[in-house]
Amino acid sequence: MSLGTNISRLRAEHHLSQGDLAEALAVSRQSVSKWETDSSVPDLDKLVKLSQVFGVTLDELVTGADGTSPRKEDVANAPVESLLGRRLSVREKLRIGVGLALLLFWVAELVYYMQLGIQLWWFLSYTLPLLLCGLICLFLRKRTVFWCCWVLYLRMDWFFRSASSVNWKVVLHTIGYEPTWNYLRLATSWGLFLGMLMMLFWTLATFRNASVPAILQKRGRLLLCWVVYWIVGLSVFLIQGIRTEWNGHGYPYNDIYADWPLLLIFTVLLTITFCSLRSRKRHLKGTP
Repeated sequence: MSLGTNISRLRAEHHLSQGDLAEALAVSRQSVSKWETDSSVPDLDKLVKLSQVFGVTLDELVTGADGTSPRKEDVANAPVESLLGRRLSVREKLRIGVGLALLLFWVAELVYYMQLGIQLWWFLSYTLPLLLCGLICLFLRKRTVFWCCWVLYLRMDWFFRSASSVNWKVVLHTIGYEPTWNYLRLATSWGLFLGMLMMLFWTLATFRNASVPAILQKRGRLLLCWVVYWIVGLSVFLIQGIRTEWNGHGYPYNDIYADWPLLLIFTVLLTITFCSLRSRKRHLKGTP
């Protein structure tokens, strides 16, 4: 049995994706794929790390000396959970429990508000984050808290836009801000702005070892995407205008149709750029 086959088998036994294994070894997903197809061979230090991740010796990793087929007596004495599927950890049980609780609470609210005659679109606009967080907890095994925090941040941004016409763009008026404009609005906008920065840094830290799409691996294409983004973004910004009215009509809720897609695209491009720079740095150091 080849080394690549052993790596693929052990990775599957430990329920790891190629991206999970690449993140654990601080390499790209393409490197793991090449190892498993025997297109390349990992360095000695990576072999040591692989043996530590899989909990096997180097000999078992390289030659598969322990064998791949369990004995009949081992199967007979194995617990039911190992035969039917892996045992859920306490963390996974908690995640699923929270997801079910959120969905049940959302359904209860839906029944209650429908009895009151509340319009469905109004109900969904206010409770959609609860539904999304429940689905995230149920179906996403990794980065559950991260995605829920993104949902909650966008919900909070939507709330302040619709309730008080305040969003992060108000920070542009910090210099020259007048007391009659209410400093609480300025403080709220700075809170939203700092929250956005925190989510951006968290995104970079979470996907720092993600593989860059093949279409954007060339610098010219990535640079072109940034140029197009800033042209579109500045155009939208000029169309919206920097509103200076503080009568409750400035920064309308409709702006989310422009601001949120721009924020999403900016986050994706920033993450891809960061991962591309890290990949090139590892390549210059000779890391696969």
